[in-house]
Amino acid sequence: MKYNEFFANMSPDLGAKILEYLREEQREAYKQVLAGLASKRKLRPVFVQRKPRDKQIEWLFSALKLPMSAEIGEQVLSLFLMQGRNPMLGQFMDDLGIENEEGTVEDLPDTLNADKTKQAIDNLFEKFPDEEVVVYLHMFKGQAGGAYPEFDEILDRDPRCNFGSTKG
Repeated sequence: MKYNEFFANMSPDLGAKILEYLREEQREAYKQVLAGLASKRKLRPVFVQRKPRDKQIEWLFSALKLPMSAEIGEQVLSLFLMQGRNPMLGQFMDDLGIENEEGTVEDLPDTLNADKTKQAIDNLFEKFPDEEVVVYLHMFKGQAGGAYPEFDEILDRDPRCNFGSTKG
């Protein structure tokens, strides 16, 4: 899945939550995202900056759905997850038995235990918002690049892990 497809498949509420997080907690990154997306649309950033806050967020969310925005979308999601949702990442790595520092991992193992992986996914759905879990799991899958077929199989079989199947 390309990163613009993450935004195309997520709810507007989660899109707004992610962009509001950037706007409030990662101001420089927000400005860079805004400028980068405006540039890709051949607009000056001021065109977006002059919009009211809610319209800015709507415009950015729409722009992140476009194929030309995939790279920026990856940066936005990575920043949101690594900085704003590191307890979720840490919980997942802990449950898998992977040494980490607040979700950041130096070296991933060559394989994942299927039972531990299933339990780790269940734990995430119990503790964190479903849609955020789905985004994280699919990002992990994409970044692992097929290295964990047992993980991919669990994700493919578990209906909770599909975009659009979450309750929030």
